[in-house]
Amino acid sequence: LFYHKYKLNCFFKEFIMNYTKQSSEKLLSTEVVSQIMCLSKRTIHRLNSAGLIIKPLKISGSVRYLESELMSWIRSGMPDRTTWETMKGVAYDQ
Repeated sequence: LFYHKYKLNCFFKEFIMNYTKQSSEKLLSTEVVSQIMCLSKRTIHRLNSAGLIIKPLKISGSVRYLESELMSWIRSGMPDRTTWETMKGVAYDQ
């Protein structure tokens, strides 16, 4: 079981690395997000737990945010996660 979990984590790391190379998409740590938003890391964690910030990616225990999604979310007025996911779904459908 541990081996399969390890292989899966390696697969995701490789996928994310390839994805970011191909799309030049940046993955931001909680620390960077906290600096962008002028909030503490703890506050970012609380916002995430309460569903008040975009859903982060979890990669091998690390939490990362897509830069483009974070910036779009901020420009949209920082709605809660449920509203944001609905807004994204409507935007992708058009």
